[in-house]
Amino acid sequence: MALAVGNQTYLSDLPKMLIAWHSRDSGAGSISGVSTVETGWIRIDNIVIRNGYHYLFLMPEVNVTTTVKTDTVGTVKMRYNLAGTATTSSTAFTYGGFFRKAQGVDTSNTDVETGTAVYHASADGTMSVIVTLIRAAGTGTVGLFASTANTSPLFVYEMGIAPAVSGVDL
Repeated sequence: MALAVGNQTYLSDLPKMLIAWHSRDSGAGSISGVSTVETGWIRIDNIVIRNGYHYLFLMPEVNVTTTVKTDTVGTVKMRYNLAGTATTSSTAFTYGGFFRKAQGVDTSNTDVETGTAVYHASADGTMSVIVTLIRAAGTGTVGLFASTANTSPLFVYEMGIAPAVSGVDL
């Protein structure tokens, strides 16, 4: 949705769609040995955000591994900071989370998840976003796996000016 003044539409008011991304792959893809200390895995800094716009953060595939098949698989989180670099203690997104594509762990001790988060900017500025991992429960350790064939990209989309709330609570 673009803002128009008279017959004029300004390009700066149009949604920018994909505005940032990064991918973990074979270069420095995997982390392992994570237990009860939340550990950062991927971060994007200096994301320009605009007042009144919605932003979508999407990780289509995250491969969570565990050393003990019966352990609860790790918890993957997406956090942000509006005043510097995001860390494992930064604010977790209010809207969104990671969702398992497959329940439990399979014979390779891997659980595939997908993550989304939505943010509504209430001021112009810059944002830093981090994806982290911590073991949810159990005795083993967890990790995040990525390779050339199993990349884990994080995409940041500017969705445009946020309209008024459109639904009804039932």
